[in-house]
Amino acid sequence: MSTLTPRERTLIGAGILIALAIGVPGLMSPTATGGRSLAAVKQERREVQTELGRVRREIELLEAGIDGRLSAGDSQALIGRMVEASEDAARSAGLRVTDLKPTAPESVSGLQRVAVQLTLSATFAQAVRFLYELECSGHSPTGSFQVDDLQMVATDPRKDLLALELRVVGFVKGEDEEDGSGT
Repeated sequence: MSTLTPRERTLIGAGILIALAIGVPGLMSPTATGGRSLAAVKQERREVQTELGRVRREIELLEAGIDGRLSAGDSQALIGRMVEASEDAARSAGLRVTDLKPTAPESVSGLQRVAVQLTLSATFAQAVRFLYELECSGHSPTGSFQVDDLQMVATDPRKDLLALELRVVGFVKGEDEEDGSGT
């Protein structure tokens, strides 16, 4: 190792003293924490952590509510249940479904929205009974679905007939969530 000259030692010592004179007070002063004391910063952090915990619990509750409304199985199984429920509701109301079309599932926020379009003719009393039966069958342990859109038009006022067009909709987990890949 080479030895330092007195001038070099003085310059190094002065540099260390300047660094200590500027650095240490800068670390200790409130300006390092935005003008707030360390206790205030710690209190703010605890408040943020408390709020974060509250928001996480709220998210868990909302997710549980969503999961409770999702239908079991995949989109094809849900379409089958909606078709069967529609036909059962029509039979119990004394009707016949004239047109029934499943639509392609749509991806909505990580879920699949599944819909079935229905067309039928009924009296007002039959239409009420049909809709009641369909809504009741849509709230089952295997999952739920509901009437999303309904149009009723009087076709023959003398016979009290209505033309009904409706869309029944349910949700299942998206395929990427079902297989756990998350892609």
